[in-house]
Amino acid sequence: MGAALGEVAGEGGEGGEGGEGGEGGRQDLSALSAFSALSALSAFFSSSRFPDAVQPLIRALPLTAVIDALRGTMLRGAGPAQLLPELAVIAAWLVVSFLLAVRLFRWR
Repeated sequence: MGAALGEVAGEGGEGGEGGEGGEGGRQDLSALSAFSALSALSAFFSSSRFPDAVQPLIRALPLTAVIDALRGTMLRGAGPAQLLPELAVIAAWLVVSFLLAVRLFRWR
């Protein structure tokens, strides 16, 4: 088990840190895309720092609503009534995702 954890952490093992198999480039790309997504979702930076043109898109993303709700709860002590806009965005994504899954997913 220790060896498996070491491989996950990038220590030793085959294919770690740009070793054989070309894993290093994919890991770098994955990390870059994850950081970009989390940055745009206001996990690291306030979404108000982004240009006005992308604000509606950022505000409509589900993780932005989750992060804003968590910040409101932890930093301002906001209750469910104050978090209604964020909860509405989360609920809308849940409903739309569920309906799309029911419509598009088929066992084969």
